[in-house]
Amino acid sequence: MIARLGAKKSFIYSGVWYAVCLLPFWIARNYIHAVIIAVFIAFGLAGLLVLLDVLIADVVDEDEIKTGVRREGMYFGVNGFMIRLGISLNAIVMGNVLNAFGYDPNLEVQPASALTGMKLLMTLVPILAMAVAILVFRHYPLEGERLEEIKARLGQR
Repeated sequence: MIARLGAKKSFIYSGVWYAVCLLPFWIARNYIHAVIIAVFIAFGLAGLLVLLDVLIADVVDEDEIKTGVRREGMYFGVNGFMIRLGISLNAIVMGNVLNAFGYDPNLEVQPASALTGMKLLMTLVPILAMAVAILVFRHYPLEGERLEEIKARLGQR
């Protein structure tokens, strides 16, 4: 897919696939439904996870052309920090949403509103986050001729 479309378009298509495949979680009725949905989600998620490193590597290449210094450790380190920050924010959002929708860990049977909160966390929240990411990422400049020029200049060194 990357060879045919490029990393940027592949990342966007993976994000769209991931977001669209989250929608059926809203109507999933049992474990089997959830597993089937998760299989489809996995294809989009795999693309996002693999392509992120490819895209960061392209940024590292452009930075090397501009600065003359190869700083992949810095870029991948910042990426690792941002991932951990996202995980922390995820826990905060989950706790607040579940609390707002009446989830009580001491109850054996949760109220219907708690299930609605869980469905929002599994569908609407990640879909909105992915939509924002895709809108922002549309402005990612490293593609096509510009990316080919960077690769060619690095190949001459």
